[in-house]
This record gives sequence, structure tokens and C-alpha cells, in this order.
Amino acid sequence: RRPPRFTLFPYTTLFRSKSVMTEKWRVEDSVRAPFTNGARINTKSEDYTVYSYPIDVGGGKLVALKSDLKRVKSLVSIGEDGSEEFLRHMGNINSPIVKAGNKIIWTEHIQSPRWELKSYSELFSYDLKSGRTVQTGAQERQFNPYVNISGDTLITVCYPITGSSGLKIYTGDFSLLAKEIKAPGAGQIKEVAIVCGDIYVTVTTDSGLSIYRYSDDEDSWSEEIPGIKTSISNLRSFKEDLLFLSSKDGVNNIYSYNVKSRDLRKLTNSRFGVGSLGLSADGQSIFYTDFNHKGYDIIVKERDSLLWMPAIFSDIKDDEFASVLSLGAGFNADTIKVPEQPLYRSKPYRKGLNIIKLHSWAPLYYNVDAIKSLSYESIYSAVKPGFILFSQNTLSTANLIAGYSWKRGFHSGHLKFTYRGLYPVIEYIANFNERYRHHYTIVNESNSGRYQKKDTINGSPFFGSQLSLYSPISFSKGGWSSGVIPSLLWRYTNDSFYSYEKSRYSNYQSVKLGISLYKVLNMAVRDIFPRKGTGFNFQASAVPFSGENFGSLIYSSIYQYLPGLSANHGLKLKISYQKQFSEGKNYLLQSIMEFPDGYETRYSRWALSLNADYAFPLVVRDISITPILYLKRIYLIPFIDFCRNSGEKSIETLASCGSDILFDVNFLGISYPLTAGIRVGYNLEKNSFVEFLFKTPL
Repeated sequence: RRPPRFTLFPYTTLFRSKSVMTEKWRVEDSVRAPFTNGARINTKSEDYTVYSYPIDVGGGKLVALKSDLKRVKSLVSIGEDGSEEFLRHMGNINSPIVKAGNKIIWTEHIQSPRWELKSYSELFSYDLKSGRTVQTGAQERQFNPYVNISGDTLITVCYPITGSSGLKIYTGDFSLLAKEIKAPGAGQIKEVAIVCGDIYVTVTTDSGLSIYRYSDDEDSWSEEIPGIKTSISNLRSFKEDLLFLSSKDGVNNIYSYNVKSRDLRKLTNSRFGVGSLGLSADGQSIFYTDFNHKGYDIIVKERDSLLWMPAIFSDIKDDEFASVLSLGAGFNADTIKVPEQPLYRSKPYRKGLNIIKLHSWAPLYYNVDAIKSLSYESIYSAVKPGFILFSQNTLSTANLIAGYSWKRGFHSGHLKFTYRGLYPVIEYIANFNERYRHHYTIVNESNSGRYQKKDTINGSPFFGSQLSLYSPISFSKGGWSSGVIPSLLWRYTNDSFYSYEKSRYSNYQSVKLGISLYKVLNMAVRDIFPRKGTGFNFQASAVPFSGENFGSLIYSSIYQYLPGLSANHGLKLKISYQKQFSEGKNYLLQSIMEFPDGYETRYSRWALSLNADYAFPLVVRDISITPILYLKRIYLIPFIDFCRNSGEKSIETLASCGSDILFDVNFLGISYPLTAGIRVGYNLEKNSFVEFLFKTPL
């Protein structure tokens, strides 16, 4: 991911462009009419909803992909009356779904467990009768599956890591690889279909998009349609016709190419564009998804009632705006020639010299716990007055955050450096002058007993740092995000404790070993919390070589996400427990547990905490407040926290309640969404508290 560039959008240009384009579209709309109309299959939705790749599964039912603003992408069954049945959540689909007997087959983007830029595309199948999903193969790169009419042959487009492309042909139950075919020439195969026993593919070449035919008898490729500068996608076949979508007339429509007569026909004249297509079981009807301001609806149309207008591949509509803009371009990538002896000189990229690259800033300071953020244990961060600078190198392996904050009279400096270029992520954090230093000693009193005394060294600034190693290992697929994050942390501060055995003060340092596990349902656009999911966190902390001074501490937490009372409402429940093993030791370790909001972190021998958060939207609409401030959503997260803590002297009850109010905004024309808000609450000691919250995708 490249560092973002923040720019102030020219609003006068926006309004002028809107006026010009509106007039252009109005003229085109009147010229292209009349438009193809058909019967809508799905029920009308109030929100923006996208249906794609409708498949006739018999019994008057269709299966299709569905996604909207309230729910993640899913596979649904649609009856003749428009009624829907949820089948399963879907992951990062990267090809059309196809039917093979009682199974729905697709390919899904699967990320490498550790490296973001290393990924695969693997085959999945869903059995409509048993509801069982099976993943076929591992660490492969297969796309755009196609199943022949008899349902006994599966073809996928494969892209080996070494380059080029080809086809893999499976037979039987699709576990047997019968044949592999390399792409014609230096072309890149996009999609595949079988018509009249021959294989037809779309191929990207230097001249554009071509259609090639492979004859099994001749074991060779032949060019059926020379390269054209337009899109051809969603290949389907019926008898002698190859059906596909193309934008050759400026809008995506359905076309039919007869492979025997080489006759091209335009079947639809959609007003805004066709998204995907499918055929009925008998081939006499076509299902397609048609765009409107509410999304993509599923339309059914009898084959005989389609346009069947003669068309020519070479007759491609030019966009006048694109043509004018291309004239002003410095060069055309299609015609550029690289000289044999270029004048420029290549230079090696020096990682060390390019590790710092400042790209943006924010007028406040906040610190995000990377592990809790990755495992969905924490979503929003509290902020302080100040500022923060962001740096990210070109390789996106090194991030630096430097900032200043002010709180309770302390001017503090902060530094956080993260390097992701090795298998374990290396992270270093340093904070200076957040408070004054502390000295700890042991006090024995007849009334209060034995306890550790904290003395503040006024005028001596506190310094704290930590070095951590962690590996975010992800196993996300099928619409769920899951993973495990082992971690190791070393922490040092200039707080000191008096060692009676050594008769001197020593600075505090500790080692912490932890592991986080999580599995949550991917969030829809309007979700605040994941609708479903759970997570677990375990940590153990100790002070090495401390002798009689420190024991050890363990901490664990379990959190659960549940659906709320309505769409995009969410409930988060969390239980945490920590215990010190300090028998015969002088001091207690610093707590790992986060105590209820409104309380300072404190020492404890054991502590049990219960937390509940309920999130729901207040306003979900786009509101342009000023030319530089755009509001997308307002939502509330009421919370209640309870804790029983066994402190140094007694057991205490801590509790607080309150609510977060958050705003999703775009500011100064920045395309990246920002979330800002405020937390207000009240604790058991009848004290109120206020915190500012912030979230950014950086």
C-alpha cells in the first residue's frame, strides 16, 4: 500500500464537471432509447443492493450472490415469488459462480498467512443439498471456472507464479486433472467457455482483447476474433452461440456470437449497463442483472423476445472526452518504444536510506495497540491534544509515527517504529515525560500491614519504552477473518524499585509473552462491530533476574460479538481475569488488564472484569455540512464496565457506564474516511470523565 497523498479537491471544477456530464448523459439517454425491459425476479429493496451471477438450479429457484450496505456478500436462493433463503457467507470472490450438478463452484482470493502481497486463488464448491463447502487444492492460482452442459468437465484459467497463463481441465468429480493447455502465443487468457465441443477463450494481447478457439482434435489454437479495444466478459454458451457481455457501444450489454455462421448479435439495450448474465436450464430464457440507482436487479427475459440486432466487432463507440484527454497525454503506452540504449541509468534501491518518508500529519495524538486492533479486540482509540506525523517507506514495510501530546500539564513526546519486512513484525515504542518518575519501596505498618509505597520524583521526567515481536498469521476465507498472533515484548522504564538484597534502586523492566486468537465475520459497509465472532487473549509477564522483588502475572480475556436488535446493531461482551503470583516477593507487577473507563491503572493481586458495549447507528445518510466537511454517519456505543480488584490492601469494586458518540467524516476533500468522537461517562465514585476518540485507516 502506497502512502496516501492528501489534496484539497477543487470544488468549482467538481460542480462544473457535474453540469457538463449531466447534459452529456441526458443527450445520450435520449438517443439510445428505447431500452430493454424485463421482469424483475428479486423483491425491491430500499437500500442499495447488488445481485450478481444468477444461476437456474431448477424447481423455480435461482441461486445468486447478494451484497448490500447492511450485510456482507452471501449466497442466496431466490424463489419465483422473490422470497430469499440465505445459504452461506462468501469471501473475496474473484470470478463468476457456476453450477455443476448440485454444486455451486467459484474461486476465492486467499491471502498468504503472513504476507499481504502473496496470495492465491483457490477453488471452492458448495453442495446445495447438504450445505457443505469444500475447498479444492491449496496455494494455487485458478480463476473463472466453467462447467460444460453435461456437468462432467470443469475448466479453470490458471496463472502460474512463473508467468503466462493456461487452462486446467478436470473430469469426473473434478479431482482428476485431465489436461493442461498453455495460452496462445504471449497472450493472457481471461475467461473460457465450451461451444460445439471446442474451447473458446478471451485473450489479452498487445492489440487488445481477442477470442481464440482451441480444437482438441487439432491440439492447436486459432484466432477467431482479432484484437479489439473493448471489454468481453462473463462467457456463457448455448448450442452454437457464445454469449458474453461487452461495452462496445459504451454501455455493458449482452451479445451473442454464433460460432458456425460467425454472426454477432446485440441482445439487450440496457439503460445503465448489465452486470452479469445466466441461462435457464432449458436455455430458453436469459437471466441478467441490470443496474439502477438502487443497485443491480435480476431480470428475466425470454430468448425470443430479445433484440437480436446485427452488430460488428470493429464498430466500437469512442468516448469523446477520453479522445480529447488522450490528445493531451505526454505519450501513448500502446505505441511507446524503448530504445536499445536508453539514456537513463538504473540505480539500486537502498532500503536503509529510504526507510523514512513523511507523508501526512494529524492535529492530535493517538496510539493504537496493533495486536488488539488486528484481532478485533479493540476498534477505537482515545486521543489527546497534540499532533502526530506519519512516515511510510515505498515498500510499505516500515512505518514511523512521531508525535507530541499534552495532558494534565505534561508535554510529552512519542515515537513508534514498525518494521514488517521480516516474518515477525518488529515494533519499538518510546514515550517521554508523560508524568514524573516513580520510586517504589516496601513499608511495614502495624495498622496497614505490608505494602509498596510509591514516591513521585518531581521534576524528573518519566521515560518508557518497549520492543515487541509479533507475527500476525491470518487464515481468513469464506467471509470470515480469523488468525493467531503470537507475541513477545520487552518493556523498560526509568521507574525504579529498591532492592533490599542488593541495597540499591534498579530500573523497572519486564518481559511479556502472549498469544491472541480470533475469528469474526467480515463487516458490511454499515457495520460498527462484526455481527458474529469471538476472540481470546492470553499473556504472561515477569521481571527477569529480579530475585526476591517480583513474581509473575498471567492475564486472559475472552470477547464475543453478537448481532443486535436490528441491522448493523452489534453487541460486544468481554470477560477478563488477571492474577499475580507474588508470594514471598516484595513488589507487584504492573497490571495488564484495562480497568473500567474513568479509573487509573492500578496494582492488583487478582482482578476480574466484565464489559459490555452495544453499538447502533443514529444517522446513516450523506450530509455535506460545508465544502470541506462531509458527514457520512453518526452512531452511539453505550457501555458498562464492572471490575472486582484485589489491591494491595483490600478488595475494591470498580464500575463505570457511559457512551461513545462517533462521527464518520471526510475532511478537506481527503478520500480516506476518518472517525472522530467523544466518550462521556460516570464511575462508581460519582466522578464524570470525558475522552476524545479517533480512528483512521493509516
